[in-house]
Amino acid sequence: MPKISADYQEVSHLYHKRTNLSRAENNNRNFPRTYLTKPPAPPSYPISGTNPYFTNTKSDPYSATDTRVVARPLYKIRQASSQGNGLYSTQSIPKGKLILKESPFLVLPLYNNGENPPKELYHKAYHRLSPEYKTLFWSLYQRKDDDSEKSQSMNVINTNSIPFSRRHEYDEMEEKVNSLGLFRTLSRINHCCRPNAGWYWYQEDNQMRLYAYTDITPNEQITVSYLSHDDLLLPSIKRRKALLDGFGFECTCSACNLAWSAPLPQSEWNIRKYQFYRSKWTNQHILDYAANFSQSLAQLGTSLDILSSERLFDQMGEVYEKIYEVYAVHGIFHKAKAAARDLLQHYKVVMGFREANKTWVASQANDPTKYPLWAKLAKASSRQGRRKR
Repeated sequence: MPKISADYQEVSHLYHKRTNLSRAENNNRNFPRTYLTKPPAPPSYPISGTNPYFTNTKSDPYSATDTRVVARPLYKIRQASSQGNGLYSTQSIPKGKLILKESPFLVLPLYNNGENPPKELYHKAYHRLSPEYKTLFWSLYQRKDDDSEKSQSMNVINTNSIPFSRRHEYDEMEEKVNSLGLFRTLSRINHCCRPNAGWYWYQEDNQMRLYAYTDITPNEQITVSYLSHDDLLLPSIKRRKALLDGFGFECTCSACNLAWSAPLPQSEWNIRKYQFYRSKWTNQHILDYAANFSQSLAQLGTSLDILSSERLFDQMGEVYEKIYEVYAVHGIFHKAKAAARDLLQHYKVVMGFREANKTWVASQANDPTKYPLWAKLAKASSRQGRRKR
């Protein structure tokens, strides 16, 4: 098993790379050993069935509270070929739909300094579980390769724990991961390099929420990504190596299988082109990047097209944000307002209606003049318009 540095920065990065973790195909989650506290007692519900945590919130169009489908299950767990068990849709699930929200049955707090406490603390936490949760604990997948943890209980924890992270690549501040959890259902979701779903931690509710990133058809496997946003942009051969080294399995998703064809598939070229454009706006201040108004918008538009065709939905938030900033610094009110609403809509899909409305963009979607650099390039923009005429 690869050794994990005690440096918290590296530990935190490792967890962020696991913002989406699962059960069978992940069969290698090498989280550092950490202190455990007595876990909360989450409600029990059937593995196959509708979302058990319905809240009749009419203001949230992305909630799982549609009374027309309450009696019908959104998902079920069944065998996923060579991946072990997986989560499958039982009906059409629209993009942005809340598929599942679930509290952990075992919580594993982390040291801020990343040091590994004795294994005995894990064992004590396990023995504090009720008989029902002990049975659930042992029903989770265990890694079986040579790098697996020799202790069976540690194997279950390392393979199936999920970090309580709310970070996305376009967040201004990274949230430190201070806890991990084991979940009845979420710990069984498989990986895909082109996921159709993702989760977001609701700290106030002690719940992890799973949202549909795309429209999901009946009987389609619901997948998440175990890799970070940046690692998903790596060539297939590097992604497969990262998954094999970090999780103990060789990815066979459609994106990875396609990349074995020769010559280099168009998909790989598209990602390289997007990375080139992305380097432009990440390595420049927004005022410098947006100075050439037409060129910046052209690059951002092409980037959206690439991410859409490559089914990398979660990465699109960064592009939406830059489009908004370009219009904002040029003081183009209606275009900036529309771009901000596109970004807010994206947030609603990846984190839910309630959390999206807490973000900075929620207020600026109605009044983009609140942007700190509003209209800083407005004169330059008008000069460009006069030259074109």
